[in-house]
Amino acid sequence: MTSTGPQRGWTEKADVSTDDNTAPSMNATGMTATPGLHMARAIIAMTITVHASLRGITGMVTQSALTGRTSTEIARRAESEVARQ
Repeated sequence: MTSTGPQRGWTEKADVSTDDNTAPSMNATGMTATPGLHMARAIIAMTITVHASLRGITGMVTQSALTGRTSTEIARRAESEVARQ
């Protein structure tokens, strides 16, 4: 399939070259990448954040189940240890 040139305001090939490790230069539309790429990066970042949060919550629940103690019970035990000293 051959390209017939820019269509609907998009350039045929975005110029994202960098000079001296600076930020990418913008193409004719004033964007450094296609909107789809920006959306994909945002979705990936959000997915990573949600995954990390769920891992933390799952870890707390698992630890609680493995030890068989609730946070209230752990707090009571800590208070009794302090009172003994």
